[in-house]
Amino acid sequence: MSTDEKSLEQVLWDSANVMRQTMGAADYMNYALGLIFYKHLSDKTLEAAANALVDAGEVEAQDVATEEARQGVYKKYYDAEEFHEDLLETMNMDYEIKPDFTFAALMDSIRKQTFQLENLNQAFRDIEQSNPDLLGHLFDDVDLYSTKLGSTPQKRNDMIAQVMTALAPLNLDSHSGDVLGDAYEYLIGTFASDMGQKAGEFYTPQSVSQLLTHIVTWGQEAKKGFSAYDPACGAGGFLVATVKYWNQQNVEFTKNNLYGVDKDGYLTRLAKVHLACMGQSTKTIQCSDSLVWDENVLGKKDSQYDVVLTNPPFGVNIQAGTPETLSKFDLAYKYKKMKDGSSIKTDNINESVAPQVVFMEQCVKLVKAGGKIGIVVPESMISNKKYSYVVEFILKQCYIRVIIGMPDELFKTSGKGGTHTKTCLLVLEKKKFEDNKDYKIFMAEAKWCGHDSRGREIPKDDIPDILDKYFKFLKKEKFDDSNLGFVLNKNQIVNNVLAPRSYVFGIQNNKDLEKTHTMITIGQLINEKVLEVKTGNEVGKLAYGTGSIPFVRTSDISNWEIKSDPKHLLNEEIYKSLATKQDVQEGDILMVKDGSYLIGTCAMITKHDTKIVYQSHLYKIRVAKNNKLKLQVQIEHL
Repeated sequence: MSTDEKSLEQVLWDSANVMRQTMGAADYMNYALGLIFYKHLSDKTLEAAANALVDAGEVEAQDVATEEARQGVYKKYYDAEEFHEDLLETMNMDYEIKPDFTFAALMDSIRKQTFQLENLNQAFRDIEQSNPDLLGHLFDDVDLYSTKLGSTPQKRNDMIAQVMTALAPLNLDSHSGDVLGDAYEYLIGTFASDMGQKAGEFYTPQSVSQLLTHIVTWGQEAKKGFSAYDPACGAGGFLVATVKYWNQQNVEFTKNNLYGVDKDGYLTRLAKVHLACMGQSTKTIQCSDSLVWDENVLGKKDSQYDVVLTNPPFGVNIQAGTPETLSKFDLAYKYKKMKDGSSIKTDNINESVAPQVVFMEQCVKLVKAGGKIGIVVPESMISNKKYSYVVEFILKQCYIRVIIGMPDELFKTSGKGGTHTKTCLLVLEKKKFEDNKDYKIFMAEAKWCGHDSRGREIPKDDIPDILDKYFKFLKKEKFDDSNLGFVLNKNQIVNNVLAPRSYVFGIQNNKDLEKTHTMITIGQLINEKVLEVKTGNEVGKLAYGTGSIPFVRTSDISNWEIKSDPKHLLNEEIYKSLATKQDVQEGDILMVKDGSYLIGTCAMITKHDTKIVYQSHLYKIRVAKNNKLKLQVQIEHL
């Protein structure tokens, strides 16, 4: 790496090292991103001026080969009254930066030790005022007069000069990706542990936004007035991915047809900066609550958009809305399970409803009939029986086109940052009218996503192979079924479970086994009374440590065995109160019945394990006596 040109990562690291001694990570991310955006606009200005003057025959290409030369030529012709108007018209920029306020000009003053913070502040204000609709308030988070930069004006001046010097070697022209998105992703990944919960909540990896955008928007390139919306846009990842995909297809995206809303003012401004880098209008990016939906701010709602792409906030600790807000959503009410397995809505609002559930309904409301939805959801929302009513809603309102299970590491940004929440990517098509026809669903289960559990980049990434198989599926080309792509009919969905990993094992193994075996599910064996299944009990934390009898939890089961040193022990009285009910016998199987990581993990009960109490998150499975298949448990003691 030359001293004159450094990678984005190295430049960001250098600039962060300048600031991190005096402020938190969230603050220096504001300064770093704001200054990178300013440099990006400035460099584009010099490049556009150089190209315009070369094309006009005023200068030769070799006369503008360096940044210093481009800066000199731009100032000369901008200041010349006879060239000024023609130059700006030919440059055809959406904003204007005066020659004295470009990044290159201020760097020259830094080297000459004449730099004044007020000049940078004036540059920011001029840029914003040159196109308020596109760039208004975009530098609000870059507070050049904050005492976090230094206790005196001179210290603040010196701090920003050092940061700009650290950023100066960055060649934005040589950076092949989305520079602002890559910078945001690097800063989140590197400093997430310093930034707190905010980083993990709002970060969507570019690989995910690009994958979903590609699938959802494919085939709509020629659609006149195509519109895309994100009701939880964060830093604008999905909206930027949409523009990038359109650019790759050599199709110009209508500037006012990208819509985004987020409650977080900082992230909304960052999304505007992000889109402005792509030359997009930011008028349709709003700081508001998309669940409340203030029509005075956001306009009409129902069935307005061709596609909706989003990664909504999810988690039990996030409030979805007030009772008044929740009352507008069917999925925000409590549901009652019927004997036939279906769910019916009650009149009681579920004030603790998970936000992702309400966002799912909002997305369906927003998209046009026949339109597509691409959404990131926790796997539990489409696999846990607690959310069975949500899956019923999805199946009633939409055709499920794609479900991709993602690895646990997807949202890990560092060792401490991010979350291990298991997620899935859903692609839905809103029905034009209700029907119950069967159809094919493309499913996949990714094991690798390009980074490990500490957020570090690795060479293993299943996403390209999944996308390749998906397009073979669309084109009706043959492909080998595997976890990276297989097809399931809608009528094969069992118990409203949509998680691909619930089906991938059968897809991979059933074809060969069906040649020699009769395939039967555990559910069928239970229904036919070949197997007996019971669940355990909870005893409460106060019971822990009161005796010597193991209380077996999901974490105590591994490799078909119960760990020999369970952490929680109960007294004899509690054991006797549950022993008859639990009836643990040698030959029984304990299986983890829910959760993200251990679900399906089993242990065989030996003669040494019968005096235990097992928790409610475990099934106890036993072969029934006198069953019709005449199955018996045979135990050999060594």
